[in-house]
Amino acid sequence: MKTLVARYMCVFALLVSLASLAGATSITLSGTLSGTDSNTVRDDGDGDYDYDIDRDAASIFYWTAGSPVTITGTVDVSGLTSGSYLQIGLVDRQQADLSLDTYGWGGYMFNNSAIATFYAGSRNYARLADNNDLYSAQLFNPGDTIGVFDFTLNILNDGTMGLTLHGSSGDVSTTYTYGHRNWWDGWSGWSGGELENGSYLISQLWIDTGSTTSNVAARYDITGFTPAPVPEPATMTVLGMGLASLLAAQLRKRHSD
Repeated sequence: MKTLVARYMCVFALLVSLASLAGATSITLSGTLSGTDSNTVRDDGDGDYDYDIDRDAASIFYWTAGSPVTITGTVDVSGLTSGSYLQIGLVDRQQADLSLDTYGWGGYMFNNSAIATFYAGSRNYARLADNNDLYSAQLFNPGDTIGVFDFTLNILNDGTMGLTLHGSSGDVSTTYTYGHRNWWDGWSGWSGGELENGSYLISQLWIDTGSTTSNVAARYDITGFTPAPVPEPATMTVLGMGLASLLAAQLRKRHSD
């Protein structure tokens, strides 16, 4: 009897685990972004950009109530100069599709994201941002190599972001609340909401260095994932009742034999 109960308990645990794994989503981006400025004026807001998103895989990468997103990885921005920076985070799927497919504007996505921004050189810090004008305090890199960041970015379902930088001297962290919209939203060409529509994991380089000849580059190796939703109590109850029925049927069969 005890052996039989134990077997059914194991089956129950296995079913719960499989249900959790089935709802998980994971996307990995890895590579190098690079480019030169489009003009000779630094930080004039009219630069160039390079970005990487996996639109096929990311089409199911949702940020919704109950599904926070965690992005982990390493970025190397040691090859960047003043006026350039690397951003990692989420961008609204619906508006990104409209931007890329209808208007061919990739660079706008800097301004409509939940992102962490990494700076190189003597600054050697990162910060969280809602857009280019709304951001957290600077978080200085505790790592041993200037411009190389080992990080974890958490984007919670209430809009709060948390960034942790890892290093041999310990971890440093900061938080920021996402939710403000930027000036693009006042234009009728954009439709839809924020990240609740679903979102793309994005790695994005902005280049406004004032040099049209000096190439800057940044490497990234990141993974974004949403944990599986916790099974609802009703689902757990149904599973439990089903297994209990199976157990009862097995016991009746053994007694009849």
